[in-house]
Amino acid sequence: MYFFIINDLHHRIGIHIVLYLTKWNFLQGSFMNSKREVIIFSAMSLDGFIAKPNHDIKWLFDLPDQKGCDNCFNEFYKTIDTTIIGRKTYDQIINGGDGQVYADKKNYVFSRTMKGATEWVEFRNDDIVAFVKDLKTKPGKRIWIVGGNPINSILLEHELVDKIQLQVFPILLNHGIPLTSCNIEDIKLRLIQTMVLAGGVVDLLYAREDWTVVA
Repeated sequence: MYFFIINDLHHRIGIHIVLYLTKWNFLQGSFMNSKREVIIFSAMSLDGFIAKPNHDIKWLFDLPDQKGCDNCFNEFYKTIDTTIIGRKTYDQIINGGDGQVYADKKNYVFSRTMKGATEWVEFRNDDIVAFVKDLKTKPGKRIWIVGGNPINSILLEHELVDKIQLQVFPILLNHGIPLTSCNIEDIKLRLIQTMVLAGGVVDLLYAREDWTVVA
């Protein structure tokens, strides 16, 4: 009787081990086969502008307390290893900082005139849609679409953006450069997460309504 109990116990443990390994292999295979996530992360005024008409973004730094925004960005920054940047946005980063562009990431700048590479970026003037489609199939972390408007628009139009994370600032610019100017109508979004940051800034994370994604 004792022998049969032990034998049955071993049999049940074996079944559980097989089921666990099968589930693990399935999840591992799903993860390995899944495409990299493309995300737009951007600050934005309450009325939907990412910059003034002259591309000025100094209003982003007028908050009395930047700590909340900085902490949120730092957490986001850990999740990406690649950036896609437009030429004008690239110029803003270079002119407004120390001349470096996210030195610990792989940076691609799309420009009609600039070619080659620097220590920190690779300039490209090929088809951005085909490029991002190919990039999504390669291993790595998330891909950050830094902007600006033209790149945001074309990638949204071709359904290559998986998520949009916006930091909405308590300011009305009344005119400027919008987040996107898509040639398609009604891109419906699903709210995944909301955070209220210092200074009245609200961080919003969205996915397209017809996409099944995990926050």
